Amino acid sequence: ERIESQTAQNKEVFRGVHLNDSDLPTAYSNERSGREKKYSMSWRITPDLLGVLSGSGLFEDTNPAWFTTLGWLPKEIESQPFLAFIHPDDIAKSKIAFLEIQAGKPILKFENRYRHKDGNYRWLSWNAIPEDGRFFCNARDITAEKEREATLRTCETPLPQSTPQREFCVVNSKAARQ
Repeated sequence: ERIESQTAQNKEVFRGVHLNDSDLPTAYSNERSGREKKYSMSWRITPDLLGVLSGSGLFEDTNPAWFTTLGWLPKEIESQPFLAFIHPDDIAKSKIAFLEIQAGKPILKFENRYRHKDGNYRWLSWNAIPEDGRFFCNARDITAEKEREATLRTCETPLPQSTPQREFCVVNSKAARQ
């Protein structure tokens, strides 16, 4: 269940995912029961996708947010190279980022699109840190932000260039209302 709340002034927004074991399919819960004990509660409840990626490009571990965000069970994510889930237009830059992290460089705020189980794509913003031949990753779903940006770009229309007379009228009409 997605949780969204806003203050009265609409200045602060909290977004998160509330999970109960009943929200996950039985197959997911059964598969993960033993493996998740080695991770903290935050691994289980964070809305961010967390994962441990091997040097060969396979996820060794994934948290429940993979299922809630992308619809994939752990065995589905962990049995295929990560490139199998990436949007075709993002594969080249994702390969470059993977080469960089393999060379020891952390990856910060890297954006690409991952395929949801329903066939649609979700925009993710990644951070990944190399450690002992593995890569500890977290990704945040930024699809809503990307959609808002696209909407704003389509709504933007250049205003006609102002003349000094128009600017004066705007200033005067504003002063008259006060």
